[in-house]
Amino acid sequence: KFTGENWCAMDIKFAHAAIIRKFREMQRELYRKEYKKK
Repeated sequence: KFTGENWCAMDIKFAHAAIIRKFREMQRELYRKEYKKK
């Protein structure tokens, strides 16, 4: 049994995970660029 609140919480969890994944990828790219400079 799903209520509107449960679906909302699930959406937020998925969105949060996607944002973290994207942020980590961006950090990795920045790190690689900085590493190449040295």
